[in-house]
Amino acid sequence: MKVTRQIMWGALIAVCLASSGTTRAGDPQPRRLEGSWDAVHSLAFSPDGSVLASGSRDKLIKLWDPVRAKELRTLDDHTACVSSLAFDASGRRLVSGSHDRLVKVWDPTAATCLLTLNGAAPTWGEGIFAVAVSADGARIAAGGQSRIVRVWNASNGDLVWQGEGHTDRINSLAFDPRGRWLVSASDDHTVRVWDVADGKSIATLTAHSDAVKGVALSDGGDRMATAGLDGVRLWDTATWAPKGILLARADRKPTCALSVAFSPQADLVASGGQVTQNVGGSEHASAFLSIWDVASGEEKERYPLGDCDAGAPVPVAFSPSGLDLAVADGHTILLWPVHAAGGAVAGTVPATGRDTPPTPSPVVARTSDGRIKIASPREGEVVKANTVRLSAVIRFRSGAGDVNVEVNGSRVFLSDRGIGGVAPLTNDPTDQNSRTLSVDVALARGENMILVRIAEKDGSGDTQTVKVTSDPPGQPITALPRIWAIVAGVSDYADPEIKDLAYAERDAADMEGLLRGSHVGVPAERMKLLLGAQATRTEFITALDDTFTRAAPEDMVIIYLAVHGVPDPKEGDELYLLFQDAKRSQVIGTGYEQALLEKQIRTSRARKVVLLLDACHAGSLGGGVALARRGDSELTPKLLQRLGEAKDGVAVLSGCSANQYSYEDAKWGGGHGVFTFYLIEALQGAADKAPKDGFVTPREAYDYVYSKCSEATDHKQTPQITGNFDDSMPLSIVR
Repeated sequence: MKVTRQIMWGALIAVCLASSGTTRAGDPQPRRLEGSWDAVHSLAFSPDGSVLASGSRDKLIKLWDPVRAKELRTLDDHTACVSSLAFDASGRRLVSGSHDRLVKVWDPTAATCLLTLNGAAPTWGEGIFAVAVSADGARIAAGGQSRIVRVWNASNGDLVWQGEGHTDRINSLAFDPRGRWLVSASDDHTVRVWDVADGKSIATLTAHSDAVKGVALSDGGDRMATAGLDGVRLWDTATWAPKGILLARADRKPTCALSVAFSPQADLVASGGQVTQNVGGSEHASAFLSIWDVASGEEKERYPLGDCDAGAPVPVAFSPSGLDLAVADGHTILLWPVHAAGGAVAGTVPATGRDTPPTPSPVVARTSDGRIKIASPREGEVVKANTVRLSAVIRFRSGAGDVNVEVNGSRVFLSDRGIGGVAPLTNDPTDQNSRTLSVDVALARGENMILVRIAEKDGSGDTQTVKVTSDPPGQPITALPRIWAIVAGVSDYADPEIKDLAYAERDAADMEGLLRGSHVGVPAERMKLLLGAQATRTEFITALDDTFTRAAPEDMVIIYLAVHGVPDPKEGDELYLLFQDAKRSQVIGTGYEQALLEKQIRTSRARKVVLLLDACHAGSLGGGVALARRGDSELTPKLLQRLGEAKDGVAVLSGCSANQYSYEDAKWGGGHGVFTFYLIEALQGAADKAPKDGFVTPREAYDYVYSKCSEATDHKQTPQITGNFDDSMPLSIVR
């Protein structure tokens, strides 16, 4: 039976009503990202959806965690409005264009500018209005007031070609996902198509009767949408023929479209625009958001936003999963879920254990066109476990393509890479176009949305979802397990070339006091405290071996470290913890290498190991070598993930993320590292909130210290958690 997809717009209407001070009972509210000092002019999601970048008239680029609605960091190097942003496919590079006439390439994790492209100099006229990155990351394009499209080699910044032909400002650029061409939209009422290889003009599209402000391509590249002062048009990229106009200008209230975006499934188009009215003899402009169903070409709703300057951009962006839609409303970003018929609102918690959002986030239900058939689980099924076997039959019309599986918006499988060493895609011997998908996926407690998406080699795709509820059996927590603990802290290093830390030993002593007290109750015979001169590499290895040998399988081992931590000075792919006898000139050999820690953790009889790592305090080894500035921006997450994957049951809670300092100061409890100060508060009971059951779990502790450390350091220090552990595992009891 063919099911027609119908959009439920109530949640989105509620968002826009909320922005104007009106709400409706029972409607979910948007996540609001606030922190820009002036109007937001550009938005871009990272490819994995974990980061949303915004550029604004305050000259700043802000990076946001869209799940937690938290600001992560600020990129500050432009001297005028940041008008356009684009991530590369890896998510490790962010390109920005500004009215200061410059195009910059950033490492968004390190918050550093890597490159200012040659040619983006004063000869560019009055500024850059559009940037784009090719799907393979090899090319960067920019355009603006100069009316010229310029394309660079992304690896070295060399100019590859420049295209001339527009007679007015270039407002928007988009690369073909398959690398064939680049399209540009201009105030000269045209859209131009350029050959990516050599910059030759392929076509000039003239269907618009007014300035064209935005252009977007579907993920498959077979469709294009353009936003202009005369409305939004759809195009067939095979023939470059217009497929119709989606928004006609209303004579009574003139409107214009200023931005446009396709959903990843290409079934929705969103656009930001303005409506102008004559109020008291003067023109008054206010922003709005329109959303259409592509199949019918019908504008489903138009949502009012706030007042705005005439002609100011109203950028929109779908998240890569298609589950969220972001729009700028002045200096605020509204981020809300998209709903569909047949899909009840479900709270989402990423099943990968990366982050737990503080509030539920509704997700989308989508129906397949027949290429995807999910055999199990059944829609609405309740499973008595925290995993479920996903079984589906996929039939590619073109014979091949990619398969993506997401749970609650987090990717858990892509193509044939498999989960846990299993190859979940198998060929059907009776049909060369068919594949059988079978994979176990982790679920969050409560409602979950599983999404299966295919992208065929011909550019088409299909999506199917199924909602399942996880209700695993479990006994209420009534007591802590038997706990062993090793606590080490070093403030004064023997090597004068290693900068001392002010409060590391105090942090360790106070953590030992907490663990020995009533909240955790570790007796003296199961506690090992190493401070100062006692905290040598050999003593720590011995203490770890002794504890792991004596602990029983049902026990828990807690390891707390307040020391310096540095990457391998030569290769950068190994983390070294520096105990009291470490030497700066011989980190390899005197430092405690991560590989040894992983090996020791694997030998533990205890099935539950918790590592609390406050190991990159603000400061340096001397000579200006910043400890927290890791050479590879991806290094810290990768190394900590390795620790968490040493064996099942390991939780790693780290004081900071990549390229961050772990701050210490007298203002926190008279002298503490900020991470340890709030971690102690968390384990004393402040983190026992969801559920409030008298116990604090690693996840509850993480949520608390993440919020507190971020707030206390103006988001300069954001703890992280990794590992494959039981979310209900208690760390402390609230008495």
